[in-house]
Amino acid sequence: MATERRIPAKDSDFNSYLGTTVTALNTGTPNGAERLGLTTAEHNEWIDYFNQWSANYALYVNPDTRTKTITDQKNSIKEAFGNFARPLLNRIAASPNLTPSDRNTFNLPERDTTPTPRGPIYEAPIANFKSLGGGKMEVRVQRDTDATRASLHPLADGVELRYTILKENTGNNPPDPEREGDGMPTPEKCTHSQLSSTALIHLTFTTDLLGKRIIGFARWINLTNPANNSGWSEFFTGIIS
Repeated sequence: MATERRIPAKDSDFNSYLGTTVTALNTGTPNGAERLGLTTAEHNEWIDYFNQWSANYALYVNPDTRTKTITDQKNSIKEAFGNFARPLLNRIAASPNLTPSDRNTFNLPERDTTPTPRGPIYEAPIANFKSLGGGKMEVRVQRDTDATRASLHPLADGVELRYTILKENTGNNPPDPEREGDGMPTPEKCTHSQLSSTALIHLTFTTDLLGKRIIGFARWINLTNPANNSGWSEFFTGIIS
């Protein structure tokens, strides 16, 4: 039964799931429950949920006997079974005796361990500094399609930040690269770098740097294939305060 959830949400599918799993747990020598590592008590409780559900569901699907109480009981049994069965399904999935037939019955597909190829990131991020006071700064990185919130590019593992603190350029004056005597700022000239798996990066500076201007660049990174990293953002600036 193909579904994204191990335990189906749709009532008719859930009904079929309970029936087929109980049959599988009861069948064989040793029976499926013992072979897959369930205790006798767990096996019996699984069967008890099936019996409760079967009796209630017969009333629920009949318009002449369906009531709010019956409906509430149906939902309660389904929820209780889910809480009971989910940890057992984890154990069943890890059993060395699990067969392809078991996987299909209990809805336990094998995990896809093949990495999905990711292409190059052609879009550079947008980034800015925000002063939080007390020498703390926040770097917010986002896509140009997410103007109101920090966001990662779907092909990226995270963000690389490079920044430098100007020695002389302070206050609210615009950055003047000539003051450093080294031309326009570039990522290669930045003296600090940091990697982040999130689109919000927090920096803390000492009190002697308060009032200094900070210049930064950011790019999306692919940790398994750096050749697919994005280009660098435009430089962005802030005042440490």
